[in-house]
Amino acid sequence: MNKNGDDSMAMITEIEVKNFRGIREAEIKDLGQVNIFIGRNGAGKSTILEAIYLASAWCNGEIKLLEKVNNIPKNKINYIIYRRGRRGNWKEMRDYLWFQTQTYEPIEISLLFKFSDKKVKLLYTLFNRDDNGTVWLDTDKSKFLENSDRFSLATTLRELIGDVMENKPLFSYTRKAFSDHSLNVTLAVESPELTKLTDRILGYLNTKLKDVIEYLKQIIFIDDLIIGYTSVFERILWKKILGIRADKILIKMLNNGLEKGVEGLTYMPIDDEYVLMVLFRNTSVKIDDLGAGSRDALLRIMPLLVLRNTAILLEEPETHLHPGGLYVFLKYLLEIARKNNLQLFISTHSIELTDFTLRISEEEKIDSRVFFLERDENGKVSYRILKKLDVDVLRKLGIDPRFLDII
Repeated sequence: MNKNGDDSMAMITEIEVKNFRGIREAEIKDLGQVNIFIGRNGAGKSTILEAIYLASAWCNGEIKLLEKVNNIPKNKINYIIYRRGRRGNWKEMRDYLWFQTQTYEPIEISLLFKFSDKKVKLLYTLFNRDDNGTVWLDTDKSKFLENSDRFSLATTLRELIGDVMENKPLFSYTRKAFSDHSLNVTLAVESPELTKLTDRILGYLNTKLKDVIEYLKQIIFIDDLIIGYTSVFERILWKKILGIRADKILIKMLNNGLEKGVEGLTYMPIDDEYVLMVLFRNTSVKIDDLGAGSRDALLRIMPLLVLRNTAILLEEPETHLHPGGLYVFLKYLLEIARKNNLQLFISTHSIELTDFTLRISEEEKIDSRVFFLERDENGKVSYRILKKLDVDVLRKLGIDPRFLDII
């Protein structure tokens, strides 16, 4: 719960990942509103972020921010494959999403959601032999956890539509399809009767899991790749930001420690397009021409201003920021997350980011947690939760919390 007293927002409280990237097995519990993942290179920090993004493709497989960009994949699965090495797609390189390319087992991502007074555990799965690259919901392994009752989603759906899903527990929200684990797929469009049954399932899910589905649909991943395309933020977000006058927040952030003398933000025609300009007292500059830290901070904050009740996945947001600028950025990041009911998942190598986040969170009464991740040679990820007191004591002892694995 944040200091708004809103404990009804949908939140991921646990995540379990199997057979994905460098992770053979990982289970992280006790997630809060703000979650920071630290650890050595290869510990699984970015992979946890990617796993959440992959799961969100079950109900929204496309990236709206990239809809007008030609040279980056707009499909989430293809984006996950492409973003690290700037190449590949599901058809060409899907094997490399699997732990040690052991493709005979499915990738599984389980998310435990808490919303209002309810809990639901949803298990998403991806099969290498599926040429369509579909994220399936396994209704047999997805469960409602209400009070002392535990019952599978499949049980509820069978009561709703009869025997159609008896041997096909996998359901695709985007394709409106049923399947068994051998991928014998039944599409809703195959008959009017199946279409009616599928519509009944979607109606049930959109009602029973409304908060969860809306949460998943809106999730965005902000990494260095997408930050490199300023035009994406100008075209998709600026109109919405200006409509609620959230530009005032951006101007205030810039003036509070990133730039000096910013008077406003506006569009200006350059060549055949309009670009976002930062107005100073005696001049104006394109947002692209700001210092790299100021520009990146501005772009990372923009999506948060127009989103509500979802998750933001931030990969190493400290890039290019001086510690003073990082503190200002985090102050606004956390305040906006609190106000807009946003759950944050952040991977970082910055001890300053960890320190500042815990300090600001304590002042603002935001539930923030630091997870120190370690991955063994068999691909199993373990973790320790570090509280502010733990980090402070370690620092006073002259120990950097990032190096706990070698102490």
